[in-house]
Amino acid sequence: MGAVPVDIGDGYEQLAERGYGYGPAFRGLTSMWRRGEEVFAEVSLPADAGVSVAGFGVHPVMLDAALHAVILASDSDEFAAGSALVPFSWQQVSLHAAGAAQYGRGSCR
Repeated sequence: MGAVPVDIGDGYEQLAERGYGYGPAFRGLTSMWRRGEEVFAEVSLPADAGVSVAGFGVHPVMLDAALHAVILASDSDEFAAGSALVPFSWQQVSLHAAGAAQYGRGSCR
């Protein structure tokens, strides 16, 4: 694969410093890698989240956790102070399994 692991040990503290406040149910980013411009993330629904994946192709909490990797990979100097990075366009996204509490690696550019 050639991707390099990224230490996310203080990732949620970094996100909080950038204005993103995530409670326990929304802290699902478990691993992250980079390969050039690509970002890979592994996410899981926290055990104490108190939510069910039933009825969702991808639970919103899981999707949000995957986006945390994109935010952490971005250079905070690229954005004006107090601004938030929010995705507004998706391309080449597909769902291969529904209702899982843990998703393997996916990538974003």
